[in-house]
Amino acid sequence: MILEIINFLDLNGLNTEGVYRLSSPQCELTKARQDIATDINAVQSLPVITLCNLLKMIIRELATPLINEDVVQDLLRANACITESEKCKRIKCVLQQLERTHLECLTDIILHLRRVANNAAVNKMTAENLAVVFAPSLMRTALSYSNQEPLAAINAANEDNKQKCQVIALLIKTL
Repeated sequence: MILEIINFLDLNGLNTEGVYRLSSPQCELTKARQDIATDINAVQSLPVITLCNLLKMIIRELATPLINEDVVQDLLRANACITESEKCKRIKCVLQQLERTHLECLTDIILHLRRVANNAAVNKMTAENLAVVFAPSLMRTALSYSNQEPLAAINAANEDNKQKCQVIALLIKTL
């Protein structure tokens, strides 16, 4: 289903302003998911924004995230490299730890997001904007900040999210 949605969006959604930023009602997403589950060709008749939100929802609801927690931590360490070229090299190396099917799906998603970002002049979605939208779903972790003071916990969570966004933005630009 993910690939069918991506293919449709590549053909019909790259120049849609607000792609991946605008929301759809939950009832619309539920119906769209049911329609596609019944007939994959239903993708062709759904609005672009609905499909964008459906793709985000599918990724968010995966039982196992595309990037598992061990790999997330390795990616965050790789992101700490000083030079951009070293970051890229290490991040690509770390991604090889993923299961083949997860890596293939992640690659399809990231390459689609690059095509979206390449049309940012029209759709207003840069690699950084897309990373903010997708990083929390692609790089889910069970980190707990409960042993910290509230303000310190908020700052730590914000820093963690910032690092994840940097990794996803770098992947969108360079994968």
